[in-house]
Amino acid sequence: MENKMKVEIWSDVMCPFCYIGKRKFESALSQFPHKDEVQVIWKSFQLAPEIKTRIDKNIHQFLSEHKVEIPTPLTTLFQEGVTS
Repeated sequence: MENKMKVEIWSDVMCPFCYIGKRKFESALSQFPHKDEVQVIWKSFQLAPEIKTRIDKNIHQFLSEHKVEIPTPLTTLFQEGVTS
């Protein structure tokens, strides 16, 4: 039996911050010399299950209504779109 380090990551698939963290983790893991010794297990949950989908609101409107302040670099990222 092969011993691997198990990493469980709980993430909301609709959360932009979870997505950014996912991409950063994947990037870091790809550079890790022992990446073949790591078992990643993705778990899903909803940060706010009561929230309904609103196609008439963008991410800035949604977060401001929920009293979340977006740092300036992330605001630029959302405006330009995440490409990596």
